[in-house]
Amino acid sequence: MRTTTQWLTCLGALPFIGLAWWMIVMRHAEPWMTQALLDYAAIILGFLGGVHWGRGLEMQRPARLVVAVLPALYAWATLFAPWPYSPALMALGFIPLLVIDLRDRSLSGHYRRLRSAVTFVVFLHLVVAALMAPASVTQAESAPLVQPQEKLSMDMNVLDTPLQLCSSHPRTGFYRNGFCQTGADDRGTHTVCAVVTEAFLEFTLQQGNDLITPRPDYNFPGLNPGDRWCLCALRWDEARRAGVAPPVVLEATHRHSLNLLEHDDLVRHAWTQNKGE
Repeated sequence: MRTTTQWLTCLGALPFIGLAWWMIVMRHAEPWMTQALLDYAAIILGFLGGVHWGRGLEMQRPARLVVAVLPALYAWATLFAPWPYSPALMALGFIPLLVIDLRDRSLSGHYRRLRSAVTFVVFLHLVVAALMAPASVTQAESAPLVQPQEKLSMDMNVLDTPLQLCSSHPRTGFYRNGFCQTGADDRGTHTVCAVVTEAFLEFTLQQGNDLITPRPDYNFPGLNPGDRWCLCALRWDEARRAGVAPPVVLEATHRHSLNLLEHDDLVRHAWTQNKGE
């Protein structure tokens, strides 16, 4: 029984380890990765609280019933916090439960040692993910979506003229309306209209972001060199620093890009008609 408990407990920790290291190694955190990590942490925190519900009923101790409910409520509230605060807060939620279990002498020493080891692993990976999985999420969310002086020009481009269509074939944009518009739900800031190149597509594939393979479930057709696509601003900047930035259609690049990118960098990589589609 003890061996089975150890194996199942370690198996439960694998999503924390796998997701955290994926983000760290790739140096890029897709929104689905952060959401998956936080959702799983919330599930486990609620599960650990649920253990005390059974013990509270068995021991006729109302205080244990309170302990059982609070972790799920805390985890649910933490899901609304922005990255990177959410994983750090989630990690802190595991500590009080561990302290309660360590002080409960009715639990076996084996269980308490196992709880300590696994809680350390979970806490460590949530905190490391918060600190190191990085910029693609944290910087995009820390930049204000619209500066006060920009409220009247939300759909302007980086040239201070009305935002133009980026592409309707393939249909691009976070909202799949052809424009590189953004909003509070666009965590990746898909505001740079770029003419993708083979070098860029290979680069972003190596970073763990496959823009070549069609994904019908996400309404994504897959890109070919020459296609226009609304890229994440920080992904484009990462490619620029690697020397493979695709040309930018300035007229179709949202002004919000300037909260994350330098205007001169965009201009230096401007797409012109004589480069061809």
